Amino acid sequence: MKKAAALSILLAALLTAPALSAGEGANTEDSVNHHDSGTLYRVNIHHRRPTQGIAETPESRREKSFVENISTSVYSNFRSRYVYEGLANSQGFVWQPSATIEIYGVGFNIWGNFVLNDEPDQGRMNEVDLTPYYNATIGNLTIHPYVMLCFYPTDNKNSLNYSAYTDVKPSLHLAYSLGAIDIVTELIFYAHPTAGALLWDFGLGFQHELVDRLSIETTALFGLGNSRFNRNAFGSPQTRINRFEYSLGLAWNPWRGLVIKPNVHVSTLLPKRFRDAVQTPVLVWGGLDLTYNF
Repeated sequence: MKKAAALSILLAALLTAPALSAGEGANTEDSVNHHDSGTLYRVNIHHRRPTQGIAETPESRREKSFVENISTSVYSNFRSRYVYEGLANSQGFVWQPSATIEIYGVGFNIWGNFVLNDEPDQGRMNEVDLTPYYNATIGNLTIHPYVMLCFYPTDNKNSLNYSAYTDVKPSLHLAYSLGAIDIVTELIFYAHPTAGALLWDFGLGFQHELVDRLSIETTALFGLGNSRFNRNAFGSPQTRINRFEYSLGLAWNPWRGLVIKPNVHVSTLLPKRFRDAVQTPVLVWGGLDLTYNF
């Protein structure tokens, strides 16, 4: 319980800390690129996605002062369900706050999952993730290596999100931009506790500005797990494509750094053996993301 309280206090402190400012005149525009709220790629870990507003080339970073290279964002995301890698981690509504700070492309994100629904762990933060990362762009290519450290501070074994172990996941996200279309891929390695498990996601994203300050974005991807990952998740030691995910969202930037994004998602397991191994092989959920970029 002391561990849970400490992690919750750390998350709350980050989210309520005073924002770092780039100084007078550092940002004179009243609107921001809607991508600054992150993309829908890998929606189940949406808070860790690199943003076009942050990812810059080393050359562009050198042209700015140290203070101008500091960027911070806070997020307050509400979900009708917590879904990760095609599996339900909650029965109903959750609140997922997070905060990010980045300096010269090196960043750190803290994220939490707070259970709102009447189910085990209700009113508690049952997952806290710490993610150091790096963002870089080379031409149209975005390179985003990161390491997820996932802590599960509660001890209720009836929770869908219960784990007795801390997850350690070195990962690599790559995106190549072709105008409004992005080719995306992501490799997630499991170093602990399921050492050797690997998940590879690949797909396409599309963004388009409908009117001033309002954009639509959608993404479709497949997930492929190696034999160790699929055995741990579905009891089937086969290396194969295990799921398909589709997401649709609207990003509205009504004022300065604020982005409001309603979104809907669907995830389905593909192999019959995997579908038979879980209670809900097809998941549909939605949410409202609130982002402020300082």
